[in-house]
Amino acid sequence: MDPKLISAIEDIPSVLVLIADEVVQGFMAATGKALNPQVAFTLADHLAFAIQRQHRRLVFEVPVEQDVRDLYADEVAAGHRALALVLERMHEWLPAEEEALVALHLVDAEEEASRMARPSAAR
Repeated sequence: MDPKLISAIEDIPSVLVLIADEVVQGFMAATGKALNPQVAFTLADHLAFAIQRQHRRLVFEVPVEQDVRDLYADEVAAGHRALALVLERMHEWLPAEEEALVALHLVDAEEEASRMARPSAAR
């Protein structure tokens, strides 16, 4: 395994990995959608960085937020769940815009899973 990846994994609080996995598993159970199996890690990494940004009071605008909310209701609901779990378990508040960013992680993971499921001849 890549030493940089190992280092990145070690820097993510285990509670965030558990939260991300719970969100991913819940999303798949609720929607029946397949996701790239690595999405829990990338989502945990995103949440860790979002918490760091919040501590530094860095504002991260999401110009496509309303489009994401309009197009991906299930994914945004999972984003809402992620933020609620971060607040509940870590006592860290994240802005509502993060729901859309979590949703985009899930959309990307759906597309990756779809590409991986295609026969190799179709690639």
